[in-house]
Amino acid sequence: MQIFCKQQGLESVLKIHGIILMLKLMVQSLF
Repeated sequence: MQIFCKQQGLESVLKIHGIILMLKLMVQSLF
């Protein structure tokens, strides 16, 4: 159960990180 929670946390962090990276790329392409 604990491992599952950790895995879900990692996935959510990776998703947020990916969104931030995408936003950065969009900003770079704009400027």
